[in-house]
Amino acid sequence: MEHSSCNTLRPLGQDRIVRYLDSLASNPPHALLLEGGDVTSRFALAQYWTALLNCPNRQPPCSSCPTCLQIQDQVFRDMAIVDGRESQILISDVRTVRGLMGQPPHGKGTRVIILAEAQNMEPPAANVLLKSMEEPGPGNVFVLLAPQRGTLLPTLVSRSFVLTLPWQKGFAPSKDILEWEQALIHFMKTGQGWFARTGKKNEVDAHLARKMLLHCQQGVVLYSKGENGTELSRYLKNIPQPVPFDRLEHVLAHGFYRLDKRVNPALVMDWVAVRFWKMVHQHS
Repeated sequence: MEHSSCNTLRPLGQDRIVRYLDSLASNPPHALLLEGGDVTSRFALAQYWTALLNCPNRQPPCSSCPTCLQIQDQVFRDMAIVDGRESQILISDVRTVRGLMGQPPHGKGTRVIILAEAQNMEPPAANVLLKSMEEPGPGNVFVLLAPQRGTLLPTLVSRSFVLTLPWQKGFAPSKDILEWEQALIHFMKTGQGWFARTGKKNEVDAHLARKMLLHCQQGVVLYSKGENGTELSRYLKNIPQPVPFDRLEHVLAHGFYRLDKRVNPALVMDWVAVRFWKMVHQHS
């Protein structure tokens, strides 16, 4: 296949994620989870990550060497793709990958195993993948691609380094999440009303808490880009003294971790709300 000189493995519109990946390349995590965005963007970043870890150029990826061209064409021997984009990922697919892990990479770089649209994995396959991630072979790394981390087994998420792509326009939260968002913003402004809401019996379950954290995560990412896509991002953008984006993201990551560890969802929501309130008022 011919390649024009304008071809590049660097995905357009993903500068923030690309910078994160560049910073991770010297010591790559054994498992990376890319969530958010769309199917095409997630897969393009997985290819970029593969090239970053395998391109022999001094400033990889060069997008023009044989390795980079093979990655673009999806024929690179050290890029294994388990594809859930059009069909379910079966246990046999994951077992095939597990067999590869006992072998060293073909080249001098790193074998990258891409689980495309990993949310389409059947449960037995997810359990086999988990065992593979617990017993990493040398020179092998995983990339899991999914719309949201909440669609995967919590144990897979907890073993992965998570990066969140900007969401597609039109991502619409449910009415109850919008009401919770308003309650959070009111609490961040006044310190009132939140605990009465989370303290109601059966008001908060793990599913609602995860949806709320995902919506907050979307707002924080939009805020980091200076956009007003959600009420939370709009509120954060209008605070006189900006709150550091990475600190907000860190709080949410710990919130997800606590949900994965089955901490009481209402307590997790309270913990996140209090830390958001503190950060806003520390910078006011």
